[in-house]
Amino acid sequence: MSDEVLPRALIEQAVEIIVAPEAQALYQADPSAQQDLASLTADLARNSLNFGLLDGANGKHRIRVTFTGKASVEDLPDDAEEFAGGPMTEETTSPDASDPEIVSWTTVHVQTGNEFTVEFPRSVLRENGIRAEDQGLHLGSEKADEGELSDRGWSGGVDTRILRGTHNVAQTNVAFEKLVDFNFNCSGTLVGPKHIVTAAHCIRDEFNSGWDSGTTLAGRSGTASRATANFDPFDPSQATWYWVPTNYINLTNGKNSVTWPATPWDIGVIVTHSSRMGDVVGWMGWFWWSSDTSFQNRTHVNRGYAGCSTAITNDPAQCGTFPNALWGDTASCDVLASTGSEVSNDSDGINRRFRMACDVSAGHSGSATYHTFTDGTLAVTGIASWEHCTTCSSGDTRPNTSVRMTKIYSDTIASLRTTFP
Repeated sequence: MSDEVLPRALIEQAVEIIVAPEAQALYQADPSAQQDLASLTADLARNSLNFGLLDGANGKHRIRVTFTGKASVEDLPDDAEEFAGGPMTEETTSPDASDPEIVSWTTVHVQTGNEFTVEFPRSVLRENGIRAEDQGLHLGSEKADEGELSDRGWSGGVDTRILRGTHNVAQTNVAFEKLVDFNFNCSGTLVGPKHIVTAAHCIRDEFNSGWDSGTTLAGRSGTASRATANFDPFDPSQATWYWVPTNYINLTNGKNSVTWPATPWDIGVIVTHSSRMGDVVGWMGWFWWSSDTSFQNRTHVNRGYAGCSTAITNDPAQCGTFPNALWGDTASCDVLASTGSEVSNDSDGINRRFRMACDVSAGHSGSATYHTFTDGTLAVTGIASWEHCTTCSSGDTRPNTSVRMTKIYSDTIASLRTTFP
């Protein structure tokens, strides 16, 4: 975060600063909580100041930041167990009681454990989204090689994933080098020089209402990688912040795994302030379509780091033979926007989740579905979240649910990119 000092009066024009009553004593006694709140609010205020959104008179554009207390952060061992929902009763409702003009995210400083709720007015997110498009931030850092991702695919109970790249040789493919493997058995994608998008359940521990941390490697294949970032909670030099929708936390706290109603909000963003892997390997853009038809008619692919606790079904020995390797279908994902009881529209009327045919298993959670535009631009379009079956039948043609990139999620990523460059 920036060290530039802003006058408190200016900060308070952009940010309403609150300490929850139950956290008052802790806040007064803990200098790190005071420092984190000051740093976070200053950066958010600076972003609003840059876009001319200071409006302390009536609070229309004010961001509300609440310090809620201390969270537990666990440094997980390599190959920690990961499970992405299902099979269980799929409740048909996904309640969203939030104000459509307020978007609430929960953020935690991994090294201090200080946790905050940040409520963004949609006006702030919209402005950040517009400016990000004007600056081309949503287009990623470079173009992709044409032809690499043009095949079509299928599922139907057969695992068609293959090893991507050469095992124990760092990825060189312009798309694969931007994909990241977490040592705690999840996947993610760089969408900025120090910004990673993944699944919320990869970084949020539902059962103990805490957070998971470890190490992430970009462009990994076995023992080789292109760049590394460490989220060690015991190393204050490794400053890292996690961002997760507050709705996800409200619907999963105390649960043993991801619940179906929480899947529309199963998305998280990591900001690694002390590590800029994207400066080494570049990053993808991101893109959303308001129309289901436009979304479904694009070619989407998925690549992820399947954990070796779950064998690749074509050859059960392969996962053990090629640990920490990148796997992906031989074809595209065949996506279908949510229908019927699965629909979970946001305030823009966009379905927040979709079914896909790409094969996944534990470890793929958090991996992106992404699209390659005709000019070679790579764009994240969704995040793998949920398995509907563990032994799928030939009738399960789209057995996995992903979180769809919506305008709200796009604008939030844009806000985090511009607030924390």
